[in-house]
Amino acid sequence: MSGTAASPSPGRSGRRVFISYAREDQDALNDIRAGISALHHEAWVDSNLDGGQAWWDVILEQIRSCDAMILVLSPSLIDSEAATRERDYARRLRKPLIPLVVKPVRSDLLPPDIATLQFIDYTNRTPLTGAQLANALFSVPTDAALPEPLPDPPAVPVSYLGDLAAVLRREVLSADEQFSILAKLRASLERPREHDAAAELLGVLEGRRDLLHQVAKDIERVRQDDTLRSRSSEPATAAADSEPAPTPRKAPEARKTPEPILAAGGHSPTSQAAPATAQNLPQANRPAEPFVGNPQPLNPGGFPQTRANPAYAGAPLPPQQQGFRQPPQDFRFVQQPAPPQRLALSIIALVLCIPLGAVALYFSTQVPGRWNTGNQAGAIDASKKAQLWGWIGIGVGGLFWFVSFANALQTSYYY
Repeated sequence: MSGTAASPSPGRSGRRVFISYAREDQDALNDIRAGISALHHEAWVDSNLDGGQAWWDVILEQIRSCDAMILVLSPSLIDSEAATRERDYARRLRKPLIPLVVKPVRSDLLPPDIATLQFIDYTNRTPLTGAQLANALFSVPTDAALPEPLPDPPAVPVSYLGDLAAVLRREVLSADEQFSILAKLRASLERPREHDAAAELLGVLEGRRDLLHQVAKDIERVRQDDTLRSRSSEPATAAADSEPAPTPRKAPEARKTPEPILAAGGHSPTSQAAPATAQNLPQANRPAEPFVGNPQPLNPGGFPQTRANPAYAGAPLPPQQQGFRQPPQDFRFVQQPAPPQRLALSIIALVLCIPLGAVALYFSTQVPGRWNTGNQAGAIDASKKAQLWGWIGIGVGGLFWFVSFANALQTSYYY
């Protein structure tokens, strides 16, 4: 098949390498770039771009002009939509793919286009690792022809969190939309690359005025799960950051009771054992003694418990210490109140003016049904219309009855 080749550089012996990576693997990326430069090859990554450039178009141009693509393989790279589109475009351009494993990845979770490739283990670098990389790059041809016609370029990868942000800017969200957004944000919180943006959008969802009560409770549970997940992933540094605990005093050793010496024949002791007092009892049978210097443990909330002071036994604790007995708890369940039904107003309008009051009564009865089915916008609209037609009916009906009553009074006056 005929093709177009990139213009070869005269006397070029090194390869042009495109490195596809995830932002979480920045440390490993620096070592890989240093190794490629030491082998006299040219490496390109998208960190060379400035903010004002057409980011995606430049990336696609670099993929077309490279000799091979190195994949900095990790769980983050597999989850990256941009890296997936880069890899797919390079495969359709027939560019060699060289995967370098920088973090352990389950083989059964690898995409099909990567699972069949020969990996280079970069998690435990040895001289053999450098030799494998050098051999892989050496076997790559330079200035290989591109297929003609060129495959269609992939679209610019856009995070679906951007679409969720646009949805959250709507004035009213239905119940299905709120639960769907919360499910997507819960999944994004488990991905380190999307955690911060998802947490921000979760706060936007929590602050909405039309938030359902059940969604608010689910948001509270999602935040608790995220907090527990963050604590489990962080090293236990609470003891190092907190004030060092005082050295506990050692308990006085119990006096050992001298064993009785048996008389000849071993039938009776020559001396009686000492009386069983608290001082000469064995350690296992002695009553526990309080030690003022023992360090106090931390309660489940992370707040230090107050130490017992024998001089003030039974005295109430000062307010400063009482405030740290239990961490404050904040239960925030946001729920938009249902709009008023305007039933009384509609009935009064019905009594004064049947046609207009009937219209107001119709919209008034629609308010609870629409609200309970998640149609908050329809419920609010029905409440406003019930109020409007109710006041119109009261005004027209009141005017009618006033004029009728005035005419009746005038007629009775003449007669």
